[in-house]
Amino acid sequence: LSEKIKNKYPGKIIQICGGVHVTIFPQAILSAKGLDGVFVGESELAFSDFLDRVERGLPFVDICNFAYDDNGVLKKNTLYPLITDLDSIPFPERDKYHYERFIKRDGYAVFMFSRGCPFSCTYCSNHALAKTYNMPVNKPRFRSPENCIIEIKQLIGKFSIKKVFIGDDTFGLDKEWTREFCKKYAEEIRLPLICQLRVNLVDEELMRLLKHAGCIWVSCGVESGSPYIRNKIMKRNITNEQIINAYALFKKYKLISNAINIIGLPHETEKEIWETIELNAKINPTSSGVNIFYPYRGTELGDYCFAKGMVNESAYEKFSSERRESILNFPGEYQKTLIRIHDNWRYLVYKRHPQKLIAYLVKKTLKSFIKKLYDFSSKLKNKVKFIKNQKK
Repeated sequence: LSEKIKNKYPGKIIQICGGVHVTIFPQAILSAKGLDGVFVGESELAFSDFLDRVERGLPFVDICNFAYDDNGVLKKNTLYPLITDLDSIPFPERDKYHYERFIKRDGYAVFMFSRGCPFSCTYCSNHALAKTYNMPVNKPRFRSPENCIIEIKQLIGKFSIKKVFIGDDTFGLDKEWTREFCKKYAEEIRLPLICQLRVNLVDEELMRLLKHAGCIWVSCGVESGSPYIRNKIMKRNITNEQIINAYALFKKYKLISNAINIIGLPHETEKEIWETIELNAKINPTSSGVNIFYPYRGTELGDYCFAKGMVNESAYEKFSSERRESILNFPGEYQKTLIRIHDNWRYLVYKRHPQKLIAYLVKKTLKSFIKKLYDFSSKLKNKVKFIKNQKK
């Protein structure tokens, strides 16, 4: 995409990127010839420096957090220290970008109240982000509960918000912060709350706090039903008992629960995939979803797969089926098995629970019917438009 834009507007614009991918794998710039550079790490301050330089027509490749292609060689500048006082960062700009369309689409507004996750799951970016800053773990930093409440109130004053989604990697990491936030939220906001948890942090106190705050929906990474895959390959350090207990507490406190899973990992067998299905059926979450493992460069497990020659490089370059089919060099029949399990996941998990299975099948059929109706309507509109143009 960057090359197409560069060819269309040669010498007229500057193209840069940022985010997790180029932070943990800045070498990506070497294969994106249309980009002038990328930002590594948290770059609020660096991006401000960049805009100042561009505005004044000055060179910018020497600013902090910037990485670029210097005649085929990656050059990466020093990083600004991580911002410790997150309250000092202004709230995200939402007015100019028609934020209300996302609220209407999703039914909730998303907020980020912390940065960082102290766990080192091999398929995730957090251990790699820590490495970027020469830290042993990506120690979480928190905005003050007061600052979070002010932001929510600000948005409520501007948009019609019915639910609040806390998008932090893991909610409830700091018990004292959680107590204070939930208390203030219950007193001052009182909107239904959605958040993401980690099962080994789930206990009675956290459930009471969330319930008091108005939490209605929680999501956790189960990831695998095989202790070997989950703890040796993925380094989750979570037991089956912790998973079972957490979902039992969600039921006790009448919370809608979601379970996230991954299949198609290196060294995983079909037997271990069925263990994941069995565990999901046992905990019986309100909803269960699955992704097929995708090896991200810069992560421990991703780099392992590339180093061991496990990755189909041509499939990786296409990037068209991320998490929906495997790009590891599995036998063809196993590839088909992964896709079949992925596409029929809810049926396989819910078949022990007839009511839930029937509800899922009805919803799936209705969704398919609506899509066909929408496609037919679109074709009809295009045909009418074509006929009108022909008459003109």
